[in-house]
Order: sequence, then C-alpha cells, then structure tokens
Amino acid sequence: DLRWSCRSTQADWRRQPEPWPRLVISESQRGGRGRLGRSWQSAPTGNLYLSLLVSLQRVDELSLLPLLSGLVIAELLGRHGVDSGLKWPNDVLVNGAKIAGVLVEADLASRPARLAIGVGLNWWLPATHRGALDRPATDLREQLGNHALPDRTGLLRDLTEGLLQQVDLLEAGQGASRLTAWRSRDLLRGHRLRIDDGHNEYLGRAASIDEQGRLLLQCGDGLKRLSSGEVTRVWIDQ
Repeated sequence: DLRWSCRSTQADWRRQPEPWPRLVISESQRGGRGRLGRSWQSAPTGNLYLSLLVSLQRVDELSLLPLLSGLVIAELLGRHGVDSGLKWPNDVLVNGAKIAGVLVEADLASRPARLAIGVGLNWWLPATHRGALDRPATDLREQLGNHALPDRTGLLRDLTEGLLQQVDLLEAGQGASRLTAWRSRDLLRGHRLRIDDGHNEYLGRAASIDEQGRLLLQCGDGLKRLSSGEVTRVWIDQ
C-alpha cells in the first residue's frame, strides 16, 4: 500500500484488509505517532515511513517485538557502515542522535493477534526540520555522505525482510535468542537513570534487560523490572 502522503502509516491499521502481511509506505506523514501517542516529527519527504501489518498466533514473547525491530534497524545500518546503538525501548541512536524509532501496536482481541510494526528511519532530514526538534537527530546522508547513501528501495526491502524474520522467531518461541545481540548495543546499561511511569519516579542504575524485554533498574531498595508499556519517560541522570 504505497501513499504519497498520509496522516500516519500507523493510522487506521486495524481496518486494513486481508491478506496480511501487508506493508503500508508513505513518502510523507502529517501526523506521525510515537510511543504513548507522542508526536513523531516527520520531515515532508526523503525518509522511510512504514507500517508492516502482520498476524501472530503465539503472543507470549510479544513484548520483545519493539526491541527486536530496533535491532533489525541497527544491524541493517551496520551493514551500510553506520555504527548505532539501542536506547530502550524503541530508539536507534548514532552518537547520541536519533536516526530511527519503532512503534508496535497490537490487537490481542483477534485470533490470531494482529500487529502493526511502525518504523521511521531518517534517510535525509533537512537542517530546517532538524532545528525544530527537541532532541538531537541525524540521518543516513549525514553519516555516509551522498556517495555512499544506500538506495531507499533496497533499504525498505531489507528492513521488511528483517522484520518478518523477527515475527517468525516469535511465532517459533525463539525471540529471546536475539537478546544477546540486543544487549551488545544497549546504550543505557551502566547509566544512572530517572524513570517516570506516570505514577512514580525511579532513580537507579540500568542493568540491561530481562528475558521479557523489561528494563532492569538497580535502585536503592532493590531491583525493579519495568515494562515499556508502563514507562512514560526515561532520562539519563547527569
């Protein structure tokens, strides 16, 4: 499903017709969404905005899908010479600047479960747009230069194939086999963090993630296990 412009590739995904998997791609977004309904700032053109719609029978490892999707992006960037890391739960960063993000939404009332894996990847982020963001951002053009910039069609193909492979792993109950690779790119591990879950604020040191993809935070009163669905903000405590 190719669109020149849309509100968001994640919008109205539950009403997309079968058969699935189905890929929704847009050249631009007017109202991109991030985690917890936050706005995803989308440059008018030049980036990759997509939602991969899939069905999943087995959902016991579903909480791993945002992490594994980010890992797919990081590994894809690595094959093109861009060294990136993963900020739990859903950001891909290069030298502290965001280059990609993931949003996974699920309809668990249906059987099989229906999922939308949304990805925004900065291929070219104009300086005028970058200046309006509230956090550092980068793009592939800045990292590689025009001479080594990969073709967007090839990136899209490889990204889609990688995401589908992660879905197959979850269906086979083998998603946790990828967590060692995720941990090797964990940007929060060892840092002191302040975390807000909407009700309480926690201060502690990140100790990576557990087998369910929850953040392990060593606090003064013990080890906390925080799921991405509960956490609203994560800060590195300076």
